[in-house]
Amino acid sequence: MKFNASKVSLTKDENDVWIIGFIENESYANYVIIQYSNDVDEQELSLNWSKYYLELSNFGGSYNCISKINLTKNNLEIILNDSGSKKFNTNQILVYYSLNDLEYKNLLEELKTIFEDENDVTFNVIT
Repeated sequence: MKFNASKVSLTKDENDVWIIGFIENESYANYVIIQYSNDVDEQELSLNWSKYYLELSNFGGSYNCISKINLTKNNLEIILNDSGSKKFNTNQILVYYSLNDLEYKNLLEELKTIFEDENDVTFNVIT
């Protein structure tokens, strides 16, 4: 899956859930959303849920579905693991965007926060 995001949104909701959204256009026909919560309970751990949740337009969402993240100033590449590839019917999600330096720095920091403790996800920043 590839698309150009016209908007990148970084928010935190009232339940302290971090949300990163990449939206292609105002119709929300194509989007990628990464949600993150540091508050994981015993039930979630028993279900093997990760702290992050990936959602794609037309496919729903999944926990523990990413094997690698490659971040550059102009794009985000998400490489899916086997379960993610089956769920989303692809092995790669590539999102192109245009961010100023501050927006890119904020995106980088949020992605680091989300994936720094995920042992099954490799997080790369490519300059």
